[in-house]
Amino acid sequence: MISKNVSKVTSAMSVKSTMNGKVGVALINWNGGEFTIPCIESLLQGTRQPDLIVVIDNASIDGSPTTIADTFPQVSLIRNQCNVGFAGGNNQAIEFLLSNGCDYIWILNNDTIVARDCLTVLLKTAQRYPAAAGFSGKIYYDDPPDRLWYAGATRHPIHKAPKHFSTDILDCQAVGGAVPVNFISGCCMLAPGWVFQKVGGFINAYVAYSEDSEWCWCVTKLGLSLYYVPSACLWHRLSASVKKNTSHSRAIYLMGRNHLWTVRRHIDGYLFRTFCILVNAGIQVRNCAVQLLKGNVKAAWAGMRGLMSGLFGALPTDIPHFPNSVKL
Repeated sequence: MISKNVSKVTSAMSVKSTMNGKVGVALINWNGGEFTIPCIESLLQGTRQPDLIVVIDNASIDGSPTTIADTFPQVSLIRNQCNVGFAGGNNQAIEFLLSNGCDYIWILNNDTIVARDCLTVLLKTAQRYPAAAGFSGKIYYDDPPDRLWYAGATRHPIHKAPKHFSTDILDCQAVGGAVPVNFISGCCMLAPGWVFQKVGGFINAYVAYSEDSEWCWCVTKLGLSLYYVPSACLWHRLSASVKKNTSHSRAIYLMGRNHLWTVRRHIDGYLFRTFCILVNAGIQVRNCAVQLLKGNVKAAWAGMRGLMSGLFGALPTDIPHFPNSVKL
């Protein structure tokens, strides 16, 4: 499944682990060296360093792949000749890390800084819950650094979009250091390798946005558990790479389309699925009207295109599976 668009792979192993289980980190870089480099630095300063870090570069033109390779020779770098998106890039990383014997895969946004003990806490919790499918930590905004962005999540009972808790309301429920939730953010997602081999990866056609929501839905429908780990902390420069490289209208299109795709894929029961689709369509029409009133014609048009694609476009079937990963 490794993309034919890969032009160069640079690889090397990092320091030996001090805890059981080989951990690999997946980072996606897209003209974002100013984000990716501090993220890697924070990982290498951890009390438990990853055994392997792979950076998937999505055809950057800012020179950041060379800088990353020169600065961190212990980091594996895969250079794509074209942008395969956040979903596609992470699928490449998952296959690479599984092929190199990783027991745990940590999908992490490149615009994050992790606390020194973040991986230590996540890994200890994962080993405490060996049957669980995934774990996410407490995610703060980078500015202000004490403002919460993700502290667990739930799905809205009607429109089914994930709703982040932005207070520590769940922390008191962390028996054994973790709280069961039905959504963990792809910004920080530690999962045992067997989960990706059982469930598959992200849907490539999503490109970005809602790919984590769709994956979490697949996991929970199989009866597997996801956990929020409040003592594993990190800081997130929200959508920094996307905002730098992607137009606002493109993001609106993807968000609208992908959530409707997810609803259509996963809600059981014709009546409730139809009701939920209509609710989401109404929300998106309202959002488009708001954009028009603000004079944002491109954003409004993007929202309508996302709505039409989400309602009537063929559902993608390109779910990657990793039953027999082969080393590069």
